[in-house]
Amino acid sequence: MTMVMGRIQGRAAPLSLTERIVFWTIVLAPVWWLTGIQTLLYPGVVLGLVVMNLHWTKLYDLRLSKAAWGWLAMTLTMLWTAMLGLNRVGYDPIQVTAILVTLFKSYLLLLSCLVLPCLTPIRLMVVTRAVVWYAIGALAVLLIELVLLVVLRNGGMDQFLPIFARLIPGDKVTLIIHLASFQEFFGILLPRTGLYTPDAPILGVCSIMFFLVCLGESKPWLRWTSLSGCLAMLLISQSRLAWVTFPICLFLLSLFRQDIFRQGILWFAATVSLVCTVLGQSMGDFITRPLDMFNSGRPESSRDRAMVIQATIEAWQQRPWFGWGTIQGTVKWYTYEVALGSFSTYPAVLYMHGIFGFCVFVMAMVLTVTSAWPGAIAGRVEPQRAVIGLLALYFLCNATPLSWMLSNFWSFFLWLGVLIAPPQRSVAIMPRVSTAEW
Repeated sequence: MTMVMGRIQGRAAPLSLTERIVFWTIVLAPVWWLTGIQTLLYPGVVLGLVVMNLHWTKLYDLRLSKAAWGWLAMTLTMLWTAMLGLNRVGYDPIQVTAILVTLFKSYLLLLSCLVLPCLTPIRLMVVTRAVVWYAIGALAVLLIELVLLVVLRNGGMDQFLPIFARLIPGDKVTLIIHLASFQEFFGILLPRTGLYTPDAPILGVCSIMFFLVCLGESKPWLRWTSLSGCLAMLLISQSRLAWVTFPICLFLLSLFRQDIFRQGILWFAATVSLVCTVLGQSMGDFITRPLDMFNSGRPESSRDRAMVIQATIEAWQQRPWFGWGTIQGTVKWYTYEVALGSFSTYPAVLYMHGIFGFCVFVMAMVLTVTSAWPGAIAGRVEPQRAVIGLLALYFLCNATPLSWMLSNFWSFFLWLGVLIAPPQRSVAIMPRVSTAEW
């Protein structure tokens, strides 16, 4: 414990109770994963901390970021459209429970991560160090899984249901722990796993989010080890979209660092236009051709995803303005029934909340970026990484619903919340953390 957290020396204050809870909740991710409680634990902890630090006497002076107001609007929109949907089909207890659980581990969790730093001081280095140890722990677990893959390749247990997951009612597919397995990618058998996540592409999203956070680590050996863990997660996820996104993030990061962001974008756009003109291709072809190449790496998966998205769009067109509110349709996929809205965030938001909800969702995304943008333009490194991480996430949301994968990288939004939290008149400023012995 001393090696991980260290002793706070000198004038630096010790970690507060909230900071300790946040720190160990992030670091002990392997424990929550193996016990099967992580899906409900993370939102329960963050929301519990919000309630614990919420004092009615401070509400008058409480200042929230623009991002928090945006996601509050999205949370209320989800509740409202869900009530409209339930009014049409009836208040079935199973559907009501499913809606509340989805809200609990998605938009309400995101909102809580942005509000918590406004209620109580949380130091950025505490969250950063926790994510660093998370990435190092993930690297260790990946190495163990690869060893087990070699040992168990000729037969044995490659998946199991955690102990506490057996006690949770409902569908347990997302709670099953899948060990690493060999899967074909461009015809080559390569190891693949989702690690702590229910689906491997979500691990690719987490790797990019946490890579940007780990860049802020002050100790070189911790920084490089955690970055290695993030790269290992990215590679073993075999997420084609994440592989495309990662070098783009590095490119944007280099532009920010060289203080030529605006000029760099103009030169990049001019270069792309020139290449398209010479090759006789449109801008759309320039974007879709590389994606088509990556889609050929696992063509069956791409076809299945396109089929579900098409069915989701067709269902949305029947109720375009306020959506269905609840999932009321499935698509036949071999011997399985896949729920509408299971792939891609944007068709899912249209299907569930309609055009109205989609506009609120886009507004929340824009407000989140603009909350960090002034600091990024001013040359501050952390806001620059936050902006790049958000843009990457919005691009990656095209493959997986945000409401499904958010609980796997909630710590990124807590880190963002600490970064963009406006100064509070009723909250004391916390001293700087000394991380010399962490």
